[in-house]
Amino acid sequence: MLTETRRRRLRLWLIVALAGVGVGIVYGAMVGLAQDVRGGPWIGLGIGALVGVVHGGVIAGALGGFEIVWMRTRPGRRLAGASLPVLLLAKFAFYGTVILAVEVAQIGQGLVSVLLDRPVRDVPFGLTQWIGLLFSAVVTALFVLALQIGRVVGARHVGNLLFARYHRPRIERRFFLFVDVVGSTELAERLGPVAFHRFLNAVFTAASEPVVEHGGDIYQYVGDQMVVTWTAAAGARDARAALCFFAVEDALAARAARFERSFGAVPALRAALHFGDVVAGEIGDAKRDIVFHGDVMNATSRLEGLTRALGIRYLASADAMAALPPHPRLAPRDLGEHNLRGRAAPLRVFAIDRR
Repeated sequence: MLTETRRRRLRLWLIVALAGVGVGIVYGAMVGLAQDVRGGPWIGLGIGALVGVVHGGVIAGALGGFEIVWMRTRPGRRLAGASLPVLLLAKFAFYGTVILAVEVAQIGQGLVSVLLDRPVRDVPFGLTQWIGLLFSAVVTALFVLALQIGRVVGARHVGNLLFARYHRPRIERRFFLFVDVVGSTELAERLGPVAFHRFLNAVFTAASEPVVEHGGDIYQYVGDQMVVTWTAAAGARDARAALCFFAVEDALAARAARFERSFGAVPALRAALHFGDVVAGEIGDAKRDIVFHGDVMNATSRLEGLTRALGIRYLASADAMAALPPHPRLAPRDLGEHNLRGRAAPLRVFAIDRR
């Protein structure tokens, strides 16, 4: 069964492969048009475009599969955790092998020769192939750089910045889920700062896939807290905004033995879910970012603090519950109105359990 995360990766892989095909068509057509081909320049353009389809598709498909699929496997994660020189050397070896195999073996020319029943190979290896090697290397480097930037700041975040979606501030109705690690202060004292950082990294890494599965965006990490957000439609779909927390708990429970071996502790969480209007917009100059402002953010933070006072690990506001459809896996309990620090009006809250 394909999970949402796997579907997303396959879609991204397909997009990368199609983008490679597009780049290959343009480059191949230009090379074919410039060559002296029997039948005239338009025949050369067509043959070059066909060769570009094969070369672009093979190179982009292989690189996309490596970065998007294989790097998410257990061996890939081990490689990602290696030192930067080792990681770069491994990627350089793989990318170089693929590009050399495609350009030196001229698989595109060979396949087109079979399809057209006419020889179109450029033999021996000459200037055209050297240019092709350089072009493929540059495009590959840009592709890898784009993927790395997307992993650092989030692919959707990069898209919003590139297309200036929030260049002008706008009001959006959003869900916000604040997830906090219980007992982090004591654990930090026991583990020390470096080991505690590794602990938090392991927690938030394990939490990432359930968040993606439930259509959420990780807005930011603040100390031992993770902030997840959804648009109104995305969060309400199948009550994903409410169910996400339980999925994160399940992901950590599945890794309980690993956490116990590595850190001598299994992470426990508490969370708060709220819904309402926020102002979303770009901010900053030297470092451009998209931020959310509004009472919803403050109220969610205060609501998360209320979980400590009430001894309940998961609270949601009445606004959030009203925006969510009923779900058979959710068992909300009305706790009435509570005063939150810094707010004049009390907030009606619900404890959320799973059936």
